Amino acid sequence: TSTRVKWLHNAGLCLYQIGDLKGAEDRYRAALAYAQALGDQEWIAYTHTGLAFLLFAQGQTESAAFHGEAAIRAARAVGNKSAELDPKFLQGLLAAQSGNMVDAQRIFTDIDSMPKTMPSLRWGAENALANLYDRAGQSQQAQQWYRRSIRTFEEQRSALQADELRLPFLTNGNVLYQDFANYLIRSGREIDALQLLDAA
Repeated sequence: TSTRVKWLHNAGLCLYQIGDLKGAEDRYRAALAYAQALGDQEWIAYTHTGLAFLLFAQGQTESAAFHGEAAIRAARAVGNKSAELDPKFLQGLLAAQSGNMVDAQRIFTDIDSMPKTMPSLRWGAENALANLYDRAGQSQQAQQWYRRSIRTFEEQRSALQADELRLPFLTNGNVLYQDFANYLIRSGREIDALQLLDAA
């Protein structure tokens, strides 16, 4: 049933987050098999996406690209635009990794401009754009996008009412602050980097 698919998918995500990549891959593949048996295109899309990011994290770029493309096809089969966004983001990461800045920039910009983009994906795309510009030596654009990604994150954090929710939420933005701080340090702005991290 779809409940079992969801359980396996979520188990894969939890294992991925704690670093058990083998266990995560097993759960994702089991979830995908169940989803395919049911013909559930939405869950086929979600499980392909989970596998794609897992394989990308392991450096298996060709397999990651395969599952990312499969996820987009499944999402399009049921007209789920939102389910296309995560695998599209992965395509941007793959393009950036291969040195294709034009495609990566286009993909990340498209994701950032889409109204249906989840805030976490939006700040991820903005941070990825900042990293692209940083690597290209375009300092002004890099700083602009680093600040924008942090602003997007802070807007979401400030919307949380309870302190007990804000504290774990902060861990979601660690990479944003760290990437910007690293950029500032490389630019000879160590004091600005320390002030940024202190304010996080």
